[in-house]
Amino acid sequence: MDIIAKFEFGIEVQDLITGFKGVVGGHARYITGCDQYLVQPTMGKDGKYPDSAWVDEGRLKVVKKGRKVNMRDVESDSGEGCDSCQAPTK
Repeated sequence: MDIIAKFEFGIEVQDLITGFKGVVGGHARYITGCDQYLVQPTMGKDGKYPDSAWVDEGRLKVVKKGRKVNMRDVESDSGEGCDSCQAPTK
């Protein structure tokens, strides 16, 4: 079964409750039916990334379409996962 996500990787979203903004970098679907997205803020002026946060789908809105990321673009040549994190992408 293919999982259809409401928000695509690489777009900028904002939490309607807290105002927290960032780029969608992950998607999790739980057995209970809850979908959450990993929101990663942009790099701070100090050159460091602020902590990312998992936010429920219903609390998010699109801020900017941004650069959609195709997961095939980040797979290693072996097709087994991201070279930098060794996480499976299939």
